[in-house]
Amino acid sequence: IPSAGFEPVIIQNLLEGDELRTDVAAIEKAILEKEPANILCVMSTTSCFAPRTTERLIDVARICSKYGIPHIVNNAYGVQASRCMNIINEAIRTGRVDAFVQSTDKNFMVPVGGAVVASSNADFIKQVAQTYPGRASSTPSLDVFITLLSLGWSGYKRLLAERKEIYDLVLQKLSKVA
Repeated sequence: IPSAGFEPVIIQNLLEGDELRTDVAAIEKAILEKEPANILCVMSTTSCFAPRTTERLIDVARICSKYGIPHIVNNAYGVQASRCMNIINEAIRTGRVDAFVQSTDKNFMVPVGGAVVASSNADFIKQVAQTYPGRASSTPSLDVFITLLSLGWSGYKRLLAERKEIYDLVLQKLSKVA
């Protein structure tokens, strides 16, 4: 970000109980202090490592809509988590999310090096595609294609269901030792 001539404004999270949560008021305060016209975008994330919990993405999306500021979401781990995808859908429906970016290795069981940029705005995706043609290897796309083709729709859905079952089991076992 600095090498492109921009200044990142980092908003610290709030400690609520044993979780770190988005400080929505501080985001809005920073937007007003810097002035909305001077802000390139707001970047948020759907998931991270404990003790940080899911950002208040819907609230952030509403702020971005209110001030006309583009909103990019790091959804690196989120495709495999229905909760994250539901939050993104709600944020798009009630606020502003211009794009959300998923990591192929974290969500689609392929080697590191690829990402899926998604948006509810087809024109936005066309603009992104036009700024990046031919500059990267096609290997990550091919890896995802082959993996999904080999799994099929039912195989992929089965993996998502297994993930939820394993999560419940891990949560149950951890609660016994915590």
